[in-house]
Amino acid sequence: MKAFRWLAAALIAALAFGAADGARAQEKTHIKLSFVPLSSSATIFLAVDKGFFAKRGLEVEPVFTRSAVEVVPGLVSGSLQIGMLPDSSLVQAADSGIDVVALTGNSMLRHGATESGLVVRKDSDIKGPKDIGGKKIMLISIGSISQVLFEKWLMDKGVDKKTISTIKYSEASLPQMVDIIKTGTVDGGVVAEPFVSAILRQGTGRVVAYFMGEMPDKTGAMLNASTGEWAKQHPKQVQAFREAIAEAVTFADTHKDETRAVIAKWLKLKPEIVAAARFPDMSAAIAPAD
Repeated sequence: MKAFRWLAAALIAALAFGAADGARAQEKTHIKLSFVPLSSSATIFLAVDKGFFAKRGLEVEPVFTRSAVEVVPGLVSGSLQIGMLPDSSLVQAADSGIDVVALTGNSMLRHGATESGLVVRKDSDIKGPKDIGGKKIMLISIGSISQVLFEKWLMDKGVDKKTISTIKYSEASLPQMVDIIKTGTVDGGVVAEPFVSAILRQGTGRVVAYFMGEMPDKTGAMLNASTGEWAKQHPKQVQAFREAIAEAVTFADTHKDETRAVIAKWLKLKPEIVAAARFPDMSAAIAPAD
């Protein structure tokens, strides 16, 4: 009888140890991942909703950021583990000595694309780049990649730096731009999908130029990054994240209607607005130089 009791106790202990070991194996890494309200964020939304992160042991908490300017400070402080930001912001941060690295690609610009551009009030007298002097233009963030590309486009079209310096910039999130342009308090803004479609649908604005579509094909637009230290300390999680984003890109390419529905849900937009929006080219690939 004593032998039986000892065997039973040993078996219970072994089962308890195995259960604890299994629980440890199933523990998920919690990651705060920033996103901006763009169609480009679809890969993040899909990876959460479709379980692409979860099945790889990642418990991802998407965190809304109005613009990419907020992302690098969040990564450095540790309030974010991974952040979505423009390629140019990563380069600027790295050039400033900040320890940030690209984990995956996200979206690319293509020549002729119509996902973002200069949108003005319907009654605005802005007909082209040379009408921009002294106008009130909204940006998601002053100093952002949107401003850099916008001003480059203006200069390419013959607008001098003195005229560009007279532009009166203000900041607003993309969702806010849809409402602000109705008020008539600004002349226009640099707007991206799906909010370009929202403005056009409500009939309060018009597109002057899809100037980002004048960039060379395959120009990097948005990517996902972390600090170099975090990436070194979490190699398995980085690999799992890359696989999840790659799966989301494939899903988005082959399930466009479902992807639009997911974007509408996360950005709290009417499905008919997102239905009219154009998608950017999505890619999880990242060049070694990035």
